[in-house]
Amino acid sequence: MPKNGLNVSLNSYDDIFSTEETRQEEQREQVQQIPIDELYPFKDHPFKVLDDEAMQRTVESIKQLGVTNPLIARPRPDGGYEIISGHRRQHAAQLARLKTLPVIVRDMSDDAAVLLMVDSNLQREQILPSERAFAYKMKLDALKRQGARSDLTSSQVGMKLQALDIVGQEAGDSRNQVHRFIRLTNLIPELLDMVDEKKISFNPAVELSYLDESQQRDFLEAIAIQKKDGKLFPVHRNSLLRLTDLEIVTVYNDELRGICNYYGIASNFCKLKYLSYLMEYSCLKTLAAKHKSKISKVVAMYKDGTGEWGIPYETKKKAKRRYFANYMDCKDAKISTDCISNAAIIYGQSVTPLEKRLKARICELCGTTESERYEIHHINKLKNLKGKEPWEIAMLAKRRKTLVVCEHCHHLIHNQ
Repeated sequence: MPKNGLNVSLNSYDDIFSTEETRQEEQREQVQQIPIDELYPFKDHPFKVLDDEAMQRTVESIKQLGVTNPLIARPRPDGGYEIISGHRRQHAAQLARLKTLPVIVRDMSDDAAVLLMVDSNLQREQILPSERAFAYKMKLDALKRQGARSDLTSSQVGMKLQALDIVGQEAGDSRNQVHRFIRLTNLIPELLDMVDEKKISFNPAVELSYLDESQQRDFLEAIAIQKKDGKLFPVHRNSLLRLTDLEIVTVYNDELRGICNYYGIASNFCKLKYLSYLMEYSCLKTLAAKHKSKISKVVAMYKDGTGEWGIPYETKKKAKRRYFANYMDCKDAKISTDCISNAAIIYGQSVTPLEKRLKARICELCGTTESERYEIHHINKLKNLKGKEPWEIAMLAKRRKTLVVCEHCHHLIHNQ
């Protein structure tokens, strides 16, 4: 009766006579010398490579010692290698005119490559806020795609960690701080550059990130600048100086109402009080700059006798005043401020097409919005105006040969 045979696996000749050191060497990652022109930057790499003093020191070091720390890269489908870690070293090597670089080549998935790229760069001593913001966002997105909650648990509370917690723990930041940094990725490039240049502090920058692009650009146009102590200081807006006083106040009011309406249901709506203060102060500075006067004189000129100031204008029925908008009024449903009116869009530009000025339905002389008909008063040459009549003053101030006026004002112009 045949006996059951045993399956015995015999080592190969090379396995028998190779040493442990040789076997470990085979498993160890090999450093390759790769031509520098075959190395390509990582897609959407958030870290800036600047030709600053630190880069110059790196170049001098490479000239003397070479690149002592190998780069990490992965093969590209189209040929060459994509750098995961070592963008600054590659740029310095190019400046030092090296032909090849030591590189460790790894086959990695997109998400694994993102995580390694971010982690290797976050170890640097000096990182710009914009770099950290986009790095956190890229890592967070990669962890979410990998299913970061699948096998990681918190030793303290026994709950599975979320991707945001992992990013914070590994970077030494809190979950909320990571979220605040990621908010900066919503800033327009111009404002983000100002954050990097320390012209805008971190906390105000996070608040600005909640505005949409058009509102951020309005802020960039400057209702306020940040001083060295971090406080915001209102300034005038040059683009509005050619408008009438009534138009200037209308632009500010419509912008403020648009922002307040957008955040009307926010639990901390009262924070907009400071924004309202900045905008009113900026409005007064703009009026003062237009009249080449002081804010105190502008307020005194337009006071209504009750301590408030507003721009007077005439309607068919009676004289009215346009006061600066109260931000709290935007929470009252009875007040029609549900969107930014045409005035803010049209008059916010230095040059306004005539058709759009007509559609705005605002008399550029008295400021009324209640006329049934609006007409255009036209002259041949501005230099012929003497500047005595109100309509002449308005045209000279605007430097325009046309004036959109209500029927009443147009009648007065031709019957003076």
